[in-house]
Amino acid sequence: MSDQNVESAGQVANLPDADAVRSSPPAAIVDSLGAIVVVLDKSGRINWANHSWSTTTGIPLDDAIGKPLLDFVTDPSEKRRVANAINDAIAQERPLGLDCPIHCRNGTDLRVKWSFTVTRDHADGGLLLTGAGVEVTELYNEVVRLKNELSRQKGDEPAATPEKERRGCARVPYEQVVHIAPVMDGQLPQRDAFTPVRCKDLSQAGFSFFQPERPGFSQLVVVFGKNTKQCFIHARIAHVTQVKLNGNRLFVVGCEFKRRVDQHFAAGNHHGPSYQG
Repeated sequence: MSDQNVESAGQVANLPDADAVRSSPPAAIVDSLGAIVVVLDKSGRINWANHSWSTTTGIPLDDAIGKPLLDFVTDPSEKRRVANAINDAIAQERPLGLDCPIHCRNGTDLRVKWSFTVTRDHADGGLLLTGAGVEVTELYNEVVRLKNELSRQKGDEPAATPEKERRGCARVPYEQVVHIAPVMDGQLPQRDAFTPVRCKDLSQAGFSFFQPERPGFSQLVVVFGKNTKQCFIHARIAHVTQVKLNGNRLFVVGCEFKRRVDQHFAAGNHHGPSYQG
């Protein structure tokens, strides 16, 4: 899917009928998901997409199927980064996680976090890349805002704006106290479940924190900000590493952001912690 591999819309030939693709067996399942789901061929063209693509981007399926995904990534540096990542995933036949802006029909860019897997077409054995994407624009902007705030506190140059920041996995130190609460049995936590922890670092994709014991849960809600400007984020634990700090055994818990859940905690009895630091 490099500049040499990517096919423009005008070069596409022998495309499957759009209606036939949309009525394929997976449609009933993936259309019930909140995520955007796309199937790309080895050239990066969209062979199939679910209806969440249209409802999220405003782009009709008929205007997307058969076109390269890169047609909807307008920034040149982002286009190169995404093309290289997809080329590598297909060449090595390995899973791929990345985020990128998708240019919507209304002229705005939405940040979408993708998780791709490589499969093979049952008909001809060709490589396919199946991706599930979640729109994370607000979360992305909030993390950049937090990084800018930290930079100002340190007297450093501000972090890049969302449009200019390109290294999605770059982490910065964020030695602040935040509150977390475990997500148990798929249920978001109540107010009294939140406890303070010390952050280690932060990126647009996730954060890590110190804990004296290995966590007994796999998902959590973390709160950034103070009182009326709190940001509630649902995250999953991606890795746990044991370290020694000042002679004490601690665990560094690395988490991946999933989605913001502010609305949940703004309604009814589901309120997060009230704190000043």
